[in-house]
Amino acid sequence: MHAMMGDVRLLPDQSEVRATVLMEFIIDKLKLLSYERDFCFSRKPPWPRLHKLYFALPAHNRNEQFLYFINITSWLLRIIGRNFETPSEADDPNTTCTNISVELRDLGFAPPSWPPAKLKQGHGDAVCSVLDGLTSLALEIRKFQFQPPQNPCDNYPEESPKLGNDRVETTDELYVPDSEDAEASRVDEFTPDLDERKSSDSSFVVRSNVDPQKWRLELERVAPQLRVSVVADGKDWRAHLEQAHKLEGDMLASLTSNQDQLERVEMDVTSALEKLESRENFINAQFEPLAAEYAAVKSQISGIQEKHRRSLENVANLTQKLSQISDQLDHVKQLMVEKGNVISDLSPLVLMKSTTQKLKAEIRDMELQNGVLKNSLLQASLKQVRKGDDEQPTGACDFQT
Repeated sequence: MHAMMGDVRLLPDQSEVRATVLMEFIIDKLKLLSYERDFCFSRKPPWPRLHKLYFALPAHNRNEQFLYFINITSWLLRIIGRNFETPSEADDPNTTCTNISVELRDLGFAPPSWPPAKLKQGHGDAVCSVLDGLTSLALEIRKFQFQPPQNPCDNYPEESPKLGNDRVETTDELYVPDSEDAEASRVDEFTPDLDERKSSDSSFVVRSNVDPQKWRLELERVAPQLRVSVVADGKDWRAHLEQAHKLEGDMLASLTSNQDQLERVEMDVTSALEKLESRENFINAQFEPLAAEYAAVKSQISGIQEKHRRSLENVANLTQKLSQISDQLDHVKQLMVEKGNVISDLSPLVLMKSTTQKLKAEIRDMELQNGVLKNSLLQASLKQVRKGDDEQPTGACDFQT
């Protein structure tokens, strides 16, 4: 459905071909491209098969419809040979539509009359014209050609000749024979054997060997049963033929009297259209630099948005690292506090002092007990010495002295 003008391809005109008509051609071409096997099953779950109004009318889920459009467009562009990356749901729809328009321009399609943003709807004449152009180009790339139609040979028997000048009238009631076998016997009687002749020569001339007298008698027998009374229908054009002629005369007379006025209206409309066209050209010329500037600014904004997105990703990564470092710092601080508490705790020192004092007291008690024991031992020793001295003889005492 796409036309060629030199080396420029033309998308279908929206005013000439409606979206509902284009969808039928699109589905037929997609089936020739085996889209059900190569595209529908390219993901899980599979894409649904298209029906004849899918892209012609808005769907219940607009986002899914637009996603289907950009995915099947990407698939067609890859068939054509373009390195077009399939957009994702997170991409900007305006940028995606602009990229599709750029691909169409690079493929040699003439600039369409609609803006690229119209593709964002996911349905309508613009979407169908793009799909129709891409499917036609994909078939051309695959060197697909439609074969000429093949009509079957019509080997039908010739019509029966007119039966004299007798007038046969139709009847309201169909003739039903009394016996089908009897009627079949009559037909066999008046029907020549044509099968053998057809097999021998396909261009034979039908020659009847029926007796004209028998044929006329048979016709007179069945003619009364074929008569019908024709009831005049008020809606039939034959009943209003005179009225139609009269209306035609009135129209011609009215046209003659109003032709000058119609010509003036035509001239006024033509002049207004020329003024509108010149005004449109002037406005287009005035806004062409602004449109170019807008495209440049939009491209810059897209670059800035990409940098902003990357900066946000970098900030997110740094924030995550900062959170990890903060957690580590809190853990180190907690360890330092615990160790500081251990260092500043004087309870072990106090315990050591009290234990030392107890040990000193116990040592004093032991020294006292030791002194007492020594004194007792000394007293006992002295007693034993004295007792021994009393028991020794005097000589011994003198000797010891």
